[in-house]
Amino acid sequence: MSVTTLSSPCRRPLGAHMSIAGGHCKAVERALRVGADALQVFTRNQVRWESPPLNAEEAVRFCGLVKSSRIRFVCAHASYLINLASPDLEVFTKSRRALIEELRRAQALGCSGLVLHPGSGKGDDPMRARHRLVDALGEALDKTASLKVRLLLENTAGQGAVLGASIEELGGLLADLQWPQRTGVCLDTAHLFAAGYDFRDHRKARGLLTAVRRCIGIEHIHVLHLNDSRHACGSRRDRHWHIGEGEIGRQGFANLLGFSEFGGIPGIIETPKGDSADLDRDKQNLDTLRMVEGQADCHEHFDSQ
Repeated sequence: MSVTTLSSPCRRPLGAHMSIAGGHCKAVERALRVGADALQVFTRNQVRWESPPLNAEEAVRFCGLVKSSRIRFVCAHASYLINLASPDLEVFTKSRRALIEELRRAQALGCSGLVLHPGSGKGDDPMRARHRLVDALGEALDKTASLKVRLLLENTAGQGAVLGASIEELGGLLADLQWPQRTGVCLDTAHLFAAGYDFRDHRKARGLLTAVRRCIGIEHIHVLHLNDSRHACGSRRDRHWHIGEGEIGRQGFANLLGFSEFGGIPGIIETPKGDSADLDRDKQNLDTLRMVEGQADCHEHFDSQ
């Protein structure tokens, strides 16, 4: 069976999160090296609260390099330090400021969206944590109202006191924001699985799709994080693994990617890089996804007969 290449216009854009070490343009080079036509980057050093301003010339070069390449989709991932549900006033204040800065950086880099984890209440009352999050997100959107970049809330694995582990909660957060033109969702497969959504069975996968359609709306899903899980379904442990080699397995990805409703939504892998400077593991994971998606298309076709 022939495998359709990533550059085919009939396929969803598929790519990887790439390091910005050496500058954002290096991330584009790395993506092209593995045959990707989608890319996710950090806008800045993600383990520090303070970072130098984004170099305007670097941003222009990055956008130009993307435009002249095969890459069809670019998004950014916000710093893991950001926690807008935190009861700690210092952390909350820094997070609020950092998110606004990251939205502006993502816009300058030509990103379609900025992926953000909803955060954790750290043991505080869940409703108070939720109110802090929604208020801060609304403020950030208000202060960047002239921008086009979307704020994409990512589902979580359900560890500790994190928000956004259930499809229902994620949809509720989106509805409360009331910014449909500037918000959306990033669905992470490893997080779904760790939170208890078992889509290895086609019937259960259809149930997940139904929940997404009812609580979020397929039109609000703007990117998929396609990661296998190192741990069992419902473990609430966030540990990404290589496609087809974890607990989800190839069948789980075939079930999701075979749904026409998810067709065309860009996919990003965040799997372990390995030790190779040539990013061989990224190549292997993207090749596996291409093959699985091709098989999923055939499966869907035969089911419809």
